[in-house]
Amino acid sequence: MNFTVQWAGTDIGSGIQDFTIYVSDNGGPFTPFQTNATATSAQFMGQTGHTYGFYSIARDLVGNIESPKTAAEATTLAGNSIDTISPITTVAISPLPNSAGWNNSNVTINLTAADNLGGSGVKQVSYSATGAQPIPTTTVNGSSASFVISSEGISTISFFSTDNAGNVEAPNTLTIKLDKTPPTITLARTPAPNTNGWNNTSVTVSFQCADSLSGLAAGSPPAPTTLSAEGPNQSVIGTCTDVAGNSASATVSAINIDKTPPTVTPARTPAPNANGWNNTNVTVSFQCADSLSGLAAGSPPAPTILSTDAANQSVTGTCTDLAGNSASATVSGINIDKTPPTVACSASPSTLWPPNNKLVPVNASVTVTDSLSGSAGFNLVSVTSNEPDSGQGDIQGFVPGTPSTSGQLRAQRLGSGTGRIYTFNYSGTDRAGNAASCTTSVTVPHDQGLKKDVKTLGEKQQQILDQLNELTRILRSNATATTPIKQPATIDIQGIPYRGDGGASVAIIEYGDFECPACGMYWKEVYPQIDANYLRTGKIKYFFRDLPLTMHPHAIPAARLARCAGEQGKFWEMHDSLFSNQAALGEKEASERARALGVDVAKLNQCFGSDKYSDDIRKSALEAQGMGINGTPTFFLGIVDANGQTISVKRTIPGAYPYLIFKSYLDELLASKKQ
Repeated sequence: MNFTVQWAGTDIGSGIQDFTIYVSDNGGPFTPFQTNATATSAQFMGQTGHTYGFYSIARDLVGNIESPKTAAEATTLAGNSIDTISPITTVAISPLPNSAGWNNSNVTINLTAADNLGGSGVKQVSYSATGAQPIPTTTVNGSSASFVISSEGISTISFFSTDNAGNVEAPNTLTIKLDKTPPTITLARTPAPNTNGWNNTSVTVSFQCADSLSGLAAGSPPAPTTLSAEGPNQSVIGTCTDVAGNSASATVSAINIDKTPPTVTPARTPAPNANGWNNTNVTVSFQCADSLSGLAAGSPPAPTILSTDAANQSVTGTCTDLAGNSASATVSGINIDKTPPTVACSASPSTLWPPNNKLVPVNASVTVTDSLSGSAGFNLVSVTSNEPDSGQGDIQGFVPGTPSTSGQLRAQRLGSGTGRIYTFNYSGTDRAGNAASCTTSVTVPHDQGLKKDVKTLGEKQQQILDQLNELTRILRSNATATTPIKQPATIDIQGIPYRGDGGASVAIIEYGDFECPACGMYWKEVYPQIDANYLRTGKIKYFFRDLPLTMHPHAIPAARLARCAGEQGKFWEMHDSLFSNQAALGEKEASERARALGVDVAKLNQCFGSDKYSDDIRKSALEAQGMGINGTPTFFLGIVDANGQTISVKRTIPGAYPYLIFKSYLDELLASKKQ
């Protein structure tokens, strides 16, 4: 008789390709019934009353073959309608999970049931699920059922089939792992950019990943990326992937890196002369350039104008870019001397006698002194006479335009005149190019009786000329002053060290700097005359106030040293020692000075190390700056008030002026006190 044989199989991997069906008749050997069959059923012609046993061997799509079998999977008695074999349910998953057993999209479950060959046939398919997506037991009539798992997490499915004879298949289970959510990704960059959005070092970008379901796959998070190349608007992308294959990316952009400082180009105008000196103000400017981030505010710095007479001055300019890189350049060796030199001259002999019409050798002596840039020499401008030439060549050997000092003058004068005066005019220059002049004369008296008077007249004339030369130099040296000194009405003198007679009613207050060259020149050339003629005679009191200039690094320590020596009654001795050798103002020389003055060095060092007078010195400097004093030395001359605590200021001398200026003002004040 004919009956239908059905078979089925499942493969989690590549899937079923075909089946080979074996049959045994009444317990005999198994022989192939269907070979490489892709169908799942076939008609079998059997003999009534015979018992037939069947089993199947499946092959998948990649050639794997099911292991051999020795026993029947299903038996039937031909001509007998009894079915005692339960059906078999196979499952198909779409899409298949990845190699880690996870899906990242909804999963469709297809259940297919088949009854044994000659069986009663499949009646229904039943399934249920627990876990992430619970499904109550669901029964579908027929031999197939389909449903979708869409809830993330792990769901466990149970399924079985029942045939028409009531045979129930043992439950089968299937686990579905579903994660549809990409991992989270957070990013960070170090260091953070500055307020301009730039970095001036390498930047490291890192990423953090998290996944609460399937977990992170290998390689997540990615390794940090370090950007070291310079450039604007750079970016780094990081990607995180979970075990289910979901991924998420984040980008750090607008990374601007500039590690190169800007370039700085200095310039000074005007250029120095061949001796390396300027005799006008010097302007120092800086040019900046930055080709990447650009220049920050304040770059280039404003030009600096140096107006103070001094040697070896310097200006430093700094340029900064938007990334915070900076570069500096220094213009050094700036020497400024705007003060003309002092030029003095005399002639020997200064009187020619007798007027015998003979040529007499005459030698001129010319000195050019300049305490800053130094002397550059002199030239004869002219030699003139107040009487006409005799026609014989009364002036011989003197060559104008050269440093000529020797020649001959004729001892001759007009009989009708009062005497003949030969006048020499010399011009001297310093190394900065400043010029000053002097004159001197040689006389031929009208007669011997007038010789003495003429000599006296010549000396007075020379004195007047010297004074005029000094005043001219002073006016020139102050012609460029831009900030006038605000002469105060009074100055408090309480606690200020002084020299002179305590009862003197006329006083000088000096604002000085122990490292200032002009102060040193004044102390050596002018102060000794004031000391001899006014201090030692008890006519005036002399006060000293500190005004250390910022350009002099040793000025404040020297001022403190003098104050500390004052604690041992040696202020003025230390004052004089410091000005006597301004080239040695270091700490080593301080101890040597102290010992030479008989100062207790241990006590001096204790005082000096305490920094106790710094505030007083700064207060004195601020007081001076408030009066518009921007250079040293500066002097105020005035009358000591009756209380002895203040000075009423009458005169101001803004520099190291010649002694004649001080003498004129002091005599004026002393005379006013006698009236």
